[in-house]
Amino acid sequence: IVEMATLLTELSLTDHFFVGRKPSVVAVATLLNAIDTVEVDQFSTQDRTTFLREIVHHDGLRQDVKTVDAVRDVQAALRRMCGGLPAQGCPKDEPPTEASAAEPQPDRPK
Repeated sequence: IVEMATLLTELSLTDHFFVGRKPSVVAVATLLNAIDTVEVDQFSTQDRTTFLREIVHHDGLRQDVKTVDAVRDVQAALRRMCGGLPAQGCPKDEPPTEASAAEPQPDRPK
């Protein structure tokens, strides 16, 4: 989880989409995406929930609609950026919807 979150955080530094995003939002989004790469038999749903509660509690991240939407936007942008990486752990992006097609697309690292 730490290695994938680090990779995703470093990827976020390569794209202007992330400029102006709260660092705590990017951090939580990278952790959520990194957790998605781990099989449930290795990191149970209950453990994931406990882990995420602790992160939110210690980080002081607000759990309002605006913050949740910001985290989801960053998660989606990171997933799109992973398209150019080897399939060794980047979370899979969900099939595009009309709403996601209208989202700003981050530049892929070169």
